[in-house]
Amino acid sequence: MINKSTASNEPEVKLETVFEIGAEGGSICIYRQRDGSVDKFIMYHNEFDPLADDDETLVDVKKEYDTFNKAFQYIERFPWQSLYIKVVHKDFRNNITEKLKEKLKEKLSVPDELLNSEDLHYIEEINENLSRSLTDCVSS
Repeated sequence: MINKSTASNEPEVKLETVFEIGAEGGSICIYRQRDGSVDKFIMYHNEFDPLADDDETLVDVKKEYDTFNKAFQYIERFPWQSLYIKVVHKDFRNNITEKLKEKLKEKLSVPDELLNSEDLHYIEEINENLSRSLTDCVSS
């Protein structure tokens, strides 16, 4: 976490990583910036070609949002669940776990009403494994 304060009478600004995914040649990160009682979420996405001779950046995007979910909508356009999840802040663990469950359901393409109790047990087991995996990469 980075703390910034320019003067003693100004509120302390804290910047912390709440979610980060990576792949060879890039990453997408969401930071939470706390300025007093106001939170702002900053999404940063960068990509480069690791095989290129130069260090040219192919993607360099930075956007600010007022909620985590709005920032995460940018990430939803990518197969983020298949990338390397580097950081999940403990405050967002349940939110990300639910998003992973939804991606799993999409991948299975099976409506809830067609799943039997054995299928549901299997999905819950997968969810528990996902939760444990997320716990292993949580940033405090």
